[in-house]
Amino acid sequence: MRDPAPNFVAGGALVVVAVACFAFLDGPTAVFAGIAAAVGGAVLLIMGTQGGAPKPELYDDPLTDPGYQRPSDRGLDGPRRNTGGGPPPALRTLLGAR
Repeated sequence: MRDPAPNFVAGGALVVVAVACFAFLDGPTAVFAGIAAAVGGAVLLIMGTQGGAPKPELYDDPLTDPGYQRPSDRGLDGPRRNTGGGPPPALRTLLGAR
């Protein structure tokens, strides 16, 4: 989790710079520098509001966790191994295949 305070400080400073540009500069320099500072300040303020929330864990869900094993997969002798022999014997019996 990142601290949002630096984004708020930098965003506020850029907004102050934007106001100062419009107050003390003239012509296209004031417009260019003022708009650039205002947009940058707004972006940093928005980043500050979004940065304080804790990030969800990447693999909270067993469906997306590649290392997750169901309890039936662990067994006493380790995980089941895929032998490539088709469906399990019980399922073959239920389906009537031999």
